[in-house]
Amino acid sequence: MISRTSGILLVSYILVFLGGFGYLITPSPIISGASQSTETLIWGLFYLVGGLIAAVFTGLRPILLTKITPLWYFEVSGISLIISANLVHMYALYEASILTGQVNLLALGAILIAYTLSLAGRCVEVLSLIRYLNQFALTPDSEG
Repeated sequence: MISRTSGILLVSYILVFLGGFGYLITPSPIISGASQSTETLIWGLFYLVGGLIAAVFTGLRPILLTKITPLWYFEVSGISLIISANLVHMYALYEASILTGQVNLLALGAILIAYTLSLAGRCVEVLSLIRYLNQFALTPDSEG
């Protein structure tokens, strides 16, 4: 059974994966205008691969209840790719807003910043949990 938090994260990562797939098929005009076609391809792949890695290993966590620490590392690696893609997207939105004078692009950038910060918070949370679990696992049993 997938917990509520894991289910929400899983849906989020699947949507990022689907968005990356969509960007590979039809690149964002904003990103295409601010970068080369190779950079646009890499940007779309970051969303696609990051979303896929994070989704797969978040989905596997409830199934493989033992040795789940490595699964969290994979989730963090997928999140890192998504954060990198978001940073590129935010910069392209900023550049496009400066060139075109469209303030609404800055509003979209602010939304991406909020999502990126929540993903960074998830990384910090997961890494802290891993550190705690590793410390707990290495502590000798005082009852034995």
